[in-house]
Amino acid sequence: MIKKVYIGENAKLNKEHLILLLAAALVLLIHTIHIRDIGIFTVLDDEFGYWGNAAYLAGLDWSDTVSKIRYYSYGYSLMLVPLFWIFDDPTHMYKAALFLNGIMSSISFLLCYDIAKKLKKDANIYILMGISFLISMYPSYIVYSSVELCECLLVLICWLLTWLFAGLNEKSSTYKFVLIGFLSVYAYVVHQRALGILIASIIVVLLMKHLNKIKMKQFLMVVGPIVVLLIIHIYVKDYIQSQLWLNGKEISINDYSGQVGKLKQALTINGLLKICKGFIGQIFYLGAASYLVFYFGLFELIQKTGKKTIALVKRKTSFESGRNDLFFVYAFLFIALLLTMAISVVFMMNPILIDQIIYGRYNEMILGPILLIGFVRLMNKKSISTRVFIAISIAFGILTGITSLIINTSGLTLCSTIHIIGVVYIKGPFCFFLSALLGVMAGCLIWISFTKENKQKIVVTLILIASLFMVTGERGAKSIAVQNQERMQMLEVVDTIASSKEDLPICFFYSDPNNYEVVEWNGNILYDQSVAACYQFLLKDKNIMSVDAEELSKIPGDKFVITTGNVDISDSAKDYKLLANDDGSYLFKIFDGDDVFNSEATENTGPLARKHWSDKLD
Repeated sequence: MIKKVYIGENAKLNKEHLILLLAAALVLLIHTIHIRDIGIFTVLDDEFGYWGNAAYLAGLDWSDTVSKIRYYSYGYSLMLVPLFWIFDDPTHMYKAALFLNGIMSSISFLLCYDIAKKLKKDANIYILMGISFLISMYPSYIVYSSVELCECLLVLICWLLTWLFAGLNEKSSTYKFVLIGFLSVYAYVVHQRALGILIASIIVVLLMKHLNKIKMKQFLMVVGPIVVLLIIHIYVKDYIQSQLWLNGKEISINDYSGQVGKLKQALTINGLLKICKGFIGQIFYLGAASYLVFYFGLFELIQKTGKKTIALVKRKTSFESGRNDLFFVYAFLFIALLLTMAISVVFMMNPILIDQIIYGRYNEMILGPILLIGFVRLMNKKSISTRVFIAISIAFGILTGITSLIINTSGLTLCSTIHIIGVVYIKGPFCFFLSALLGVMAGCLIWISFTKENKQKIVVTLILIASLFMVTGERGAKSIAVQNQERMQMLEVVDTIASSKEDLPICFFYSDPNNYEVVEWNGNILYDQSVAACYQFLLKDKNIMSVDAEELSKIPGDKFVITTGNVDISDSAKDYKLLANDDGSYLFKIFDGDDVFNSEATENTGPLARKHWSDKLD
């Protein structure tokens, strides 16, 4: 009898693992489905910043081009370094990095499922799998897998920390404490906006030690790595900045020094008003993009951590060993969420684009566990009551109205949808009301399905919501693939340089290198420097020099010069020939001495003239 029970349990476990493996493979497939069509940057200068760090650590010198962009941290770059040693073709490196994004998304799915089982031990495992899969289909996560930002890595780190804090106590394995310290600092090294994650970890571990939940040795296993790694990070960061950002002009934009003015501004009445607007916009976005599930999770966190905190202050609970373990993971998530949102709001307090008013990207690294908490609340016996759901819906409606008013009175017209892919954006005075309506309808369906406790209805709802998420994310990922195909036309210029038998200096020419000139390139609005970044990546083994007219004249001998349609080279070079163009940028060879072609003999200048000259010379 015992043997039959054991065989039955083993078969059930094997079935669970098989389905889990298939689901993880499906997550990987969905997150990498466009990998064949993508081979170059979409989000500039962010992606180039990470690759620039990696190139330097791999032994390449891109400092001249990197110096023209803002500072980006090196944590994610560490994962990209081996790709320089494995692949010769930069587009293959890029695709490999996208595949790593897919792997990290699959691991995040598995962690979500394991955490779900810890938070809700009596729930149906297949429903928990469905919830975990749905969260993995969150639109922004699909889009982030199609670009080389650090988002997939930050999302994975947040899942790992949540997994480590779930059930953490003095009986936990030693490696968990060391990992908490390491991952908390590493998240910060990956991106400084993860400072809230680091602070949340420290606060919770301090609280656990104060309540005698962990021993001093275990506390030191967390704090020790944090202190050591932070010291190492200070020196490494300073070294990389001095080696890559040679002029130092752009470092402050993405560093602490660039935020001092904003913090001072936040102390004024006008600044506080901007902070309030930022919180309203970002809370609206998280609710709309998650179909209100974010609010369910936030309600659960506030209720559970609030009650326990009040009880602690009044000394009505002693947190006996083995009990109330979930309080600490809830506390970690709540503190991390508040601090992360605060950092995001401060960074975006002076928006220049509509999306920066409701900015989602900076907060979405911690969003997954909050969504899981929301679903756990819906599965509890004391679920979201009708009164609470109505209150949440009304509050969301008010947030929608206020957010719309903020946007309409901002005077802003441009919007970068990649940062708010979770909502439907339509230009006009009621641009986000459709998203709000969809959020309420989908949220109502989710709430009804779970409160009825009907497994079939829950499964159908999970499939429907996951499909809506997937369609929204796929729309964004497909647009990235389309842009990439257009942008890859620049390979004509790259191939011309690569196939040349002459090893000439390569220059990217500006009319003014200290001024970001906007160029329309293949239907996309980019900066001149962004075009230079793409060429530096594709010509990874060469050093592209960014120069103005005076600097160009000081470079002796023949040279290759790349420009955009903004810049007329005829005033800065006498003898040159157009070798290639991609309808957005141009490759010239400038001659030193031989009068191959005298531009002064031609009345017309600029892109049309260059095409004419090219036809003549051919």
